[in-house]
Amino acid sequence: MPEPPWPWKTEDAALETDLMMILIEQRKELGKSAHEIAREMDMSSAGYLQWEAGLAYPDRFSKWRRLARLLGLTFHVELRKGGVMVKPE
Repeated sequence: MPEPPWPWKTEDAALETDLMMILIEQRKELGKSAHEIAREMDMSSAGYLQWEAGLAYPDRFSKWRRLARLLGLTFHVELRKGGVMVKPE
């Protein structure tokens, strides 16, 4: 019998599914094709479709921000320590 996945793997899989659905739903809501988004991101359609399929993700925050703008979303990263947001001094 296979061992159950570590809890963080389950969390990662859920987050990846959420991200995939957000990308697809938002793109469709805007009436754009994956090819159009890829062209606006200066990347191949195959590369963008990997993002939507959860096989790969943008490797830099600047790409996440650009993608968010194209899809009419906001992107920000929040780090917390003990429930308190960590801010640079």
